[in-house]
Amino acid sequence: MRIEGSAVLTTTPGEAMSDEAIDHVLHALTEAADRIAADYVAAVRLRQELYESDERGSRLRATQSWPPAGLRIDPLESMGARRTLLAEETAEKLEEAVTVFAAWYADVAACAVVAQLVGAGLTPVRVAAADPYTHMDEQQLALLLAISKTDRELAELAVWMDESLADVRLGDRGPASVGGHDFAARLGMVVQRTSDGRPVLVQDGWTEARRRRLWGRMWLDHQMPLLPSTGELVHTLGRAGAAPGTVE
Repeated sequence: MRIEGSAVLTTTPGEAMSDEAIDHVLHALTEAADRIAADYVAAVRLRQELYESDERGSRLRATQSWPPAGLRIDPLESMGARRTLLAEETAEKLEEAVTVFAAWYADVAACAVVAQLVGAGLTPVRVAAADPYTHMDEQQLALLLAISKTDRELAELAVWMDESLADVRLGDRGPASVGGHDFAARLGMVVQRTSDGRPVLVQDGWTEARRRRLWGRMWLDHQMPLLPSTGELVHTLGRAGAAPGTVE
């Protein structure tokens, strides 16, 4: 099912997970998100300590004299700069990891709530859809929300136009393009080629493509999963016969 156009939950073929299995996944997701968040906090703290250490070192070196030629040979300074650079990169990567794990948790939690409310089965494929490090094959991808026929046909046309214009040069601007490959990627699809070189659109099994397919512009623009609005949840709770206090 889809709730008023959102991709929170779809009823797909496959064996539904038990309540116990869903609870286990949610607990594990909570632990994983907490651990990666703690790693990020530690990395930010280390980065700040290195910034302060570099600043103190700079003040100290400013008091030192160097040869007239001005050639500065200071392995410890180079090492400190490298450590700071690595700390910056680590903090950035961990921040990205926090984002994707938090998004995965929020998606599964929303699916679990809505599934319980409407009595729909939640399948392992849907729960694993936003797993940051799991690849899905064609059969598994077929169990997710289908890409609309209109979007698929538009992507196919745009890719065909890109391919047809690939050898056309417009001044010094390079090959002409209508952005077909980019549009296909936004839908969670990738271009492959047949044995005779013809481009064919197929579903991309990697996580970023699945997130784009499930959450669309919400993920692309805001790095957030597409979740039910308050109005949608209130409507669903009302249809499920929840007590007013529960809805509130």
